[in-house]
Amino acid sequence: MIQVTITNTHSQAIPAPFQVKLVLNLSSIISSASQLLNLGFYLSSNLTNQIYAWIESYNSNFSQVVVWVNLPNGIPASSSVIVYICLQSSPQYPYTGIAPQLTSTYGEYDNGENVFLFYDNFAGTSLNTNKWKPLTSYYDVDNGLTIEQPPSGVSQGIDIVSLQSFNMPFIIDVYALDADPSSNNAIIFGYNGSSAYGLYTYSYNLWTCLTDECGYTELQSNSWIEEVMR
Repeated sequence: MIQVTITNTHSQAIPAPFQVKLVLNLSSIISSASQLLNLGFYLSSNLTNQIYAWIESYNSNFSQVVVWVNLPNGIPASSSVIVYICLQSSPQYPYTGIAPQLTSTYGEYDNGENVFLFYDNFAGTSLNTNKWKPLTSYYDVDNGLTIEQPPSGVSQGIDIVSLQSFNMPFIIDVYALDADPSSNNAIIFGYNGSSAYGLYTYSYNLWTCLTDECGYTELQSNSWIEEVMR
């Protein structure tokens, strides 16, 4: 069993729930990728208080495994929480899940919705309209979301806006792949600038809006996973 101490050094409590990124050296207990889902994450040493965890990535010898855990009670002011990690004999899904592109069947053991405040891996071939409102037709869903460049002469914003809104502050984390490295186009991924703070994507020329100037996250991208965290 491995234990990790997460400390809140501030005089204010960290709100619940709270998502924490852990970078773990698990080479002493993991020897195969098939064992990753057997990892259990707990808030008690007797392994009775299991929490949700989502494996983002890992290297070849498992000395750097990136895991997000959801702390259901946050962390009190000037206090610590200990997470106990144990390799079990069977998969711990849905408590422990893994990023959708890391399994042979896309999203087979993806539990991101149990970990993050908002999550979508864009599985399948259609946009989840319970989560998103498309304001454009220039996109495609096929186990990932592709934002398409509109035809020449079409001056249209390519917006896809979340139906859910969020209270500030929050963090947006995105996994993206560059579909066309030769293009100067990019994806801005952030909030819509209104009091609703819905998430949105917007196809933009890479050189016309620098991150530091407009406060958005720019990505040359094609397909991504999306997470919202406190």
